[in-house]
Amino acid sequence: MTVEELNIALYQKMFDEQDDFVKHLETLTPKEILNPAYEYTTRQDILLSLEENDLSAGEATQLLKQDKPLSAVFSVWEKRETPYMKSIFETMSDTARQLLQRENSSMGKER
Repeated sequence: MTVEELNIALYQKMFDEQDDFVKHLETLTPKEILNPAYEYTTRQDILLSLEENDLSAGEATQLLKQDKPLSAVFSVWEKRETPYMKSIFETMSDTARQLLQRENSSMGKER
């Protein structure tokens, strides 16, 4: 298989795995479905990253050997330290400063 064919095969396998996960989620009550919401979103992001990027032939082959490659990637991701929370806080702080700046600007115009 070519690198492209391997990546397409991996994407399809992961897509099918995500489809099974969604079918499971659909059996849950609204309250129960909140618990795996982060997992669902992250798995969707993993699929999206594979849509936009290609793994090497060796990388794709190794993941294809996994029974559930999407779960394998999510499991590693879940343990990884990322700057996600810092980015969330910085975005909150930036938003608050922009709102304050707008408020101060509009107060200056009213005077």
